[in-house]
Amino acid sequence: MRLAVEAKVLTDVNATSGIQSQTYSTSVLTTLRKDLTKLATAGYSPGSLALHPLDWEDVELALVSSNAVEHLSLPHDPATRRLFCMPVVATVSEAAGVGHVLAVDAVVVDTDTLGVGVQWLENSNDTDFSKRLIRARCEGRFGTSVLSPLGVVSCDLTA
Repeated sequence: MRLAVEAKVLTDVNATSGIQSQTYSTSVLTTLRKDLTKLATAGYSPGSLALHPLDWEDVELALVSSNAVEHLSLPHDPATRRLFCMPVVATVSEAAGVGHVLAVDAVVVDTDTLGVGVQWLENSNDTDFSKRLIRARCEGRFGTSVLSPLGVVSCDLTA
């Protein structure tokens, strides 16, 4: 369910008119840093980065390579998955070669009054026990509110 919700949020964000875009600029790290500047010049505080796992891998490998001398003072914390002091979400719901930088409170995931519900079946059928089955249903209703389109930057991470 988590991946479906993440995919829906990114689809909704990309379909919102007025979000900012950033073209590739010399390196992935430079491009991501330029995204932060775009948010700052529009008056927003950066909140998080969303990247495909392959793009996050490229960032981390660039930072630990022998050529990373230029990045020695870059604020990067691999243990907590942070870059430029912001949390990084690595998700396969994000397209490879594309990243999103979200300002604080720019995008909200909405739910109904029930949120996420889990229901268990109290009465099983004859084969559940022999097949080691437990029947449950997990569901939720989700929506995406892009409260500040200028607080979102979609960036191209491909050269």
